[in-house]
Amino acid sequence: MPWLPARVTRARRRSQALTPGKYVGFCAFKFGLFDFFGLSIRLRGRLIAHRTTEERQTLESNGMEKKRVLAIASGGGHWQQLMRLRPAFERHDATYVTTDSAYEVDVPGSDIFVVTDANRDKPLKLIRLAFEVLLRMVKIRPDVVISTGAAPGLFAIIFGRCVGARTIWIDSIANAEAVSLSGRVALKFAHVVLTQWPDLARTGGPQYVGSIL
Repeated sequence: MPWLPARVTRARRRSQALTPGKYVGFCAFKFGLFDFFGLSIRLRGRLIAHRTTEERQTLESNGMEKKRVLAIASGGGHWQQLMRLRPAFERHDATYVTTDSAYEVDVPGSDIFVVTDANRDKPLKLIRLAFEVLLRMVKIRPDVVISTGAAPGLFAIIFGRCVGARTIWIDSIANAEAVSLSGRVALKFAHVVLTQWPDLARTGGPQYVGSIL
């Protein structure tokens, strides 16, 4: 993928060489399946396979409460990484927000809303983006907000705290040398901030539990 730095591409090739099947998702600490803010989501650590039918039935028999999930990301690599997490939301009421209407084909049957694409170099568009995200937040009133970046996700994390949502920020795997600016800001607001590189994790900072890709 052209948006990944060389270090990421090399690591991805190594992990693919070890992969016995298709991996998805988010949030497995080592080899365990965890309930994360009510979402059964898994992050590929070593060799974590796709969730099995038995695991799904176990979750259903445990009566896991259905959540309103707002999953939000910018386009490109941010969106691709968010889509790797999509199986985690399948039992929940998930709404997607992104910056390109072309991504509607990626989430058939789910609500998806398009917001302004903006960054810190376009302050007026950032203001517009903030209002658009706030409007969606007030209308949806999610239980959980999850984002893989960048600006739209940061606003969602901030406004999500205002409406009482649990918030999860996953810094892009492309940020191999340092946590992104948005990720550093998210540390002040998000309940959980995750990095996909173990050497970037630190006490009081982002946590590392595995990688999406």
